[in-house]
Amino acid sequence: IGDSIVVGSGLEQGVHMGPMVSKKHHENVLRHIRNGIEDGADLICGGTEAPCAQGFFVKPTIFANREKKDIRLLSQEVFGPVLVATPFSDIAEVVNEANRSVYGLGASIWTNDLSAALRINDELEAGTVWVNTHNMVDPN
Repeated sequence: IGDSIVVGSGLEQGVHMGPMVSKKHHENVLRHIRNGIEDGADLICGGTEAPCAQGFFVKPTIFANREKKDIRLLSQEVFGPVLVATPFSDIAEVVNEANRSVYGLGASIWTNDLSAALRINDELEAGTVWVNTHNMVDPN
């Protein structure tokens, strides 16, 4: 997945992902990725810089946290293309884990069970909650 992503200016046709806002932010996202590896999360793809002539790019990165280790990525907002997939056995466990973070600008619920999504939405401590999408903003 990480090698098929086209990086560049978000104003160019065919580009999938734009750059980090600054070198400092770029380094911060890469530090979060290193922390995930150090904490024992399984790196599935990405995890490195995405080469591009101009700008600060990071390849989309996916971690698996199969053993439910207490990794820093689960409680920090990275503000970069980093996802941690973690298995769960019940909805209460998901809500407790999500609410454990001191942040909470936004959350995404991915499910085919609408009643579960509505229940989770009511219990999440997040500013915006999306269902089966992320970062969709109503321009109104």
